[in-house]
Amino acid sequence: MSTIVALFNEKNSAEQARQQLIKMCGLRSDEVKIEENTNTDLTSRLGSLRKMGMPERHGEAYCEGMRRGGALVTAHTDDSSKNVKVQEILQNSGAVNIDQRMNEWQKSGWNHFDSKAKPFDRDEATRERTRYASTAGRDAGSFTIPVIEEDIQVGKRDVETGGIRVREHVSERPVEEEVRLRDENVKVDRKRVDRAVTDADMRNMKDQTIELTEHHEEPVISKQARVKEEIRVSKDATERTERVRDTVKKTDVDIEKMDRRPKGNR
Repeated sequence: MSTIVALFNEKNSAEQARQQLIKMCGLRSDEVKIEENTNTDLTSRLGSLRKMGMPERHGEAYCEGMRRGGALVTAHTDDSSKNVKVQEILQNSGAVNIDQRMNEWQKSGWNHFDSKAKPFDRDEATRERTRYASTAGRDAGSFTIPVIEEDIQVGKRDVETGGIRVREHVSERPVEEEVRLRDENVKVDRKRVDRAVTDADMRNMKDQTIELTEHHEEPVISKQARVKEEIRVSKDATERTERVRDTVKKTDVDIEKMDRRPKGNR
């Protein structure tokens, strides 16, 4: 895990740098923090900077800058390849050159960070910002205006727009069929007669049992399932071209040459 810190003259610039780090470097919001003297114990902050291995003078300078109304941006990243990009964004966003700032303070009598020194009030902090904003880059003889231009990047995302839901359930319906059934009934007829006995009658004159079985048909139901229809559910994909319209921003810099020589000297 790498930790990169930068001092800004005021919170608005620090917040802009924070948003750029989140957008351009893919850092999470909890990986980039902004601290001011109103929400930070500067003595404890100096101790934490020491634990990070920061040189004592630089740690004191960062805390002194916060005491004077500046804002400290702390960025944490676990990808060393992002460090150069993070530093570049912080520098382009107006981060203070801490060595030059210490030299400026030392010219005014500052020697080291005093944890007991009173933090700057609003007016003092405003004068401090105005002082360094008006002299920014003057000692180097030049300053840089970043020319920014947005590029549009059109991507795609999948959006669920609807579909179908197929439910299968079993229902019952009553059916009727007619079937012809056969019934057998044993019928006994008795009639009185008066005739001579024959030899056949004499042969049948013995103990015997005669059984006749009756049969009745009854309906038997059997079922056979058959496939009557098939439902196929599938998806068809088509492609279309859609024109996307938006706006992009860019910085336009107009340079105007000023001629302030007396007219008589031309």
